[in-house]
Order: sequence, then structure tokens, then C-alpha cells
Amino acid sequence: MFLPSLDLPGEMTLRRNDYAYAIRPNEPERVGVVSMGIAPRTIAAATIGSGAEASAWFASNFTGGTLKAPFNVRTETAANNVGYFMTGSGGYLQSLLYGFSGLRLREAGLVEAYAPVLPAGWTSLTLRNVAFRGQRLDIHIARDAAGVARLTRQVH
Repeated sequence: MFLPSLDLPGEMTLRRNDYAYAIRPNEPERVGVVSMGIAPRTIAAATIGSGAEASAWFASNFTGGTLKAPFNVRTETAANNVGYFMTGSGGYLQSLLYGFSGLRLREAGLVEAYAPVLPAGWTSLTLRNVAFRGQRLDIHIARDAAGVARLTRQVH
């Protein structure tokens, strides 16, 4: 899944084929037991426009066993109970910001490089008070009347 991760130029067919090849031996249930594998798959699925697959990968953040009671701190794997794994939580946030929103960092700023997607059952997603290059903004993704996810921004 190096093409979506590095966001190298490429046709969408190449991205879809690369994604299909990369995920073939993995199910969300297996991926969710290791925090580091969730975000790249969520972002790659969203990049190719598969809200259903992005949603399944994203859900494994909660079902894979890496969140530990009583405070829902994230561990690196479901099998360990060692401290707080901040990288996994960072990946969770990246899934929202770069996956579902389709936004990417470019010379021109935070640009809409891919169409936003929302998991089935979600009507909207708002990322509040995102700080970027001295600005603070809210990023809102909502379905229009036709059910298509649309992104809007509000600068503070």
C-alpha cells in the first residue's frame, strides 16, 4: 500500500489494484489486533473511494482488542498491556483526517486530493479546531440530498 501512503502520482486503477493486492491476506479482525496496521488500510480504502472497506478497517480500532479498560488506552497489540501506544492513536486520527476527508498536505496547503467518504450509517463527520499554517478551521463532511459526501471548511 505504498502508493496511497506516499501519495505518489498514479491512476486510480493502479491504486485499486495495489490496495487489493496489499489487503488480500488480511481481514479486519486480524488487522485490528495490531494498532499500526489499521490507519494505512483505512486511508487506502478511503482513497480508492471504498467507504465500506474504510469503515471496516476503521471499526477494528474498537473491536481488535487494543483499547484497554478502564481508560480505553491503546496498546500496540491486543496481546500486550504495556503502556499507552501513542502511534496507534495518531493513526486513528490520521484515518479521520487523511482517510475519510480525502485531504492531503501540499505546497498549496491542505487540499482536497480525493473525494471524501463516510461509512454507511454516518450522516456527517466534523473535525473541529484543526490547526494548520497559523489557521484554525473546522472541517465538515456531510452527505448531500443524493447521499454523496461533501467537504466544507470554516476558518476561525
